[in-house]
Amino acid sequence: MSAVAIPTRRRRIEPLRCTGCERGSDCLGAALDEGSGAGRMSRGHLERGEHLYRMGEPSDSLYVVSGGAFKSYVVSPDGGEQVLGFVLPGDVLGIDSLSHPQFQSSAVAIAPARVCRMPAEAIRLRLGESPDFRERLSARMGREIQRLQRLLHLGRCTAEQRVAVFLLSQSAQSEGGSLAGRPQRLPMSRRDIGQFLGLATETVSRVFTRLQDSGALRGRRTSIEIRNVERLMEIARVGLPLRRGS
Repeated sequence: MSAVAIPTRRRRIEPLRCTGCERGSDCLGAALDEGSGAGRMSRGHLERGEHLYRMGEPSDSLYVVSGGAFKSYVVSPDGGEQVLGFVLPGDVLGIDSLSHPQFQSSAVAIAPARVCRMPAEAIRLRLGESPDFRERLSARMGREIQRLQRLLHLGRCTAEQRVAVFLLSQSAQSEGGSLAGRPQRLPMSRRDIGQFLGLATETVSRVFTRLQDSGALRGRRTSIEIRNVERLMEIARVGLPLRRGS
């Protein structure tokens, strides 16, 4: 499946549209849509399974996710897929376009999604004229570094700790700011979660069952509700006690 063509026809995105957006004035796109960056953004819609871009394609844009969800992944030389992370509304895709001529990973929609395209050329111009934009972009890049550091740390954790950390991370990234006390759909499959955490799909399913048995969460296959944040945080730190036969 080829990458989705995001409209490149220049059109003015009025400040009111950015201000009225559900992402708010803190969005990186709102900071770009001023000065030399005004009118340079465009929007695109993707269906589940459509690629925003693929690894190796020319990288000329960053994308702010305004709705839905994406999976970021790379393909190994033997054809295997390694999930790098899940990108939710408010997150940015394609940061590597600022330092590499080709995308270093692929991004595919795992739910119907909306993105705001920010041309890399406009970003570079804006960086030279706006300290506020530089600070916002630096903060985004800092979050990406922290995400990679957490991913490296997960390799030393138990399966229960990995899943607990993942769920707490998803809770912090969710549009409501938390998965606690309210069911919310998880757009990623158990298989995708396993590939991200370095676990077999069956192991992920067993851990979800154990977390439910512990009272930390309640959920079905496609939705989840954190019932006890403190318990989940404790599991993330020290894991679950082993049970006979487990």
